[in-house]
Amino acid sequence: MSTSYDINGVNSVGGQTAYAPSTQPPNNDIQMFEQQIEALLAQMQGNGGGSGGGQSGAQVTGGQNSSVQALERVAEALLQALESRDGQRAGGAPPSDGGAPFSPEASAQPAASPGGGAPSGDLASGGPSGAPVSAATASGGTSSGTDAAAGSSPTAGVSSTSAGSGPNAIQITNTTDKPMTLGKFQNGQSTTDPSAQITLQPGQTGTINYQNGEAGFVAKADSSGTFQPNASRLEYEADADGKQKYPDVSYIDGRNASISLTDGAGLNKGDDKSIAANAPAGTVTTDSAGDPTIAGYYDGSTATMQAGANYMQSQLGTDGAYLHPNDDQLGAGSNPMSSTQSNTIYADFGNA
Repeated sequence: MSTSYDINGVNSVGGQTAYAPSTQPPNNDIQMFEQQIEALLAQMQGNGGGSGGGQSGAQVTGGQNSSVQALERVAEALLQALESRDGQRAGGAPPSDGGAPFSPEASAQPAASPGGGAPSGDLASGGPSGAPVSAATASGGTSSGTDAAAGSSPTAGVSSTSAGSGPNAIQITNTTDKPMTLGKFQNGQSTTDPSAQITLQPGQTGTINYQNGEAGFVAKADSSGTFQPNASRLEYEADADGKQKYPDVSYIDGRNASISLTDGAGLNKGDDKSIAANAPAGTVTTDSAGDPTIAGYYDGSTATMQAGANYMQSQLGTDGAYLHPNDDQLGAGSNPMSSTQSNTIYADFGNA
């Protein structure tokens, strides 16, 4: 007696499910559910055709309803099986290819840098790669003079120090050939005793953080580590909601370092020039290591203050840094004011 099979290789005559010789029984739960659905569909088709063979309408309808209900149960079981399978794979079940099991702990670990240093991707340490970014690099420029020499330092571009707290960051690179200590001073507090400080080796990058609603400045200490009131200033301020920041460079009190800054998105202020060597006689003082400071205008009450400010203006202009207290009243192209929505400012501190 020959046996007939449907297009899917299934014979469901008499309520029994059989498989064609070329269709082997299912080898897992998913295939079994699929075969059961196919058999039920075939049974429903058979019940529908039986209405012309003497079965009453009520019997046909009842058979179809029971088949539909059975089909719904199988479909639900199939969905649960699929969800269970996917959940096991996402939760640590061994992959079907026999590879190593998925490990959430392992996958959550950031990749280490090729040199074995800190993981990449830290916001305060720079861009998407996590590598520290100098003001020259972030603005698309190139370093020159002492900057180039610092780039060959073993510690160049390595961020290993930070201070302060808050969602806003000033990432600073020491572009000189000497170590420097940098302090953060909040407005209304001491101008010689910093609230936070970092020390950077030549070519090294560090980060100073500050809070929304905070304003102040960052300055470089002299060679003995003492903060003087006539130092260059990288001034910072953030709105209370943190949406707008106002970074700028000021040499009003004096210049013991060049400061250049950028937000990496078009804002560029300050300079990277070394101009102290050619400053007029009497306008430069030096610390115990011979590091120079050019006199700033401050309140313009002495000839030395005026001469120092005039010299810096002749070398730097007025659009990059404040040289006088009222420079923010100058016209467009000569005004050192700036603003940005970036949470990170990149700055280079170089020779005066």
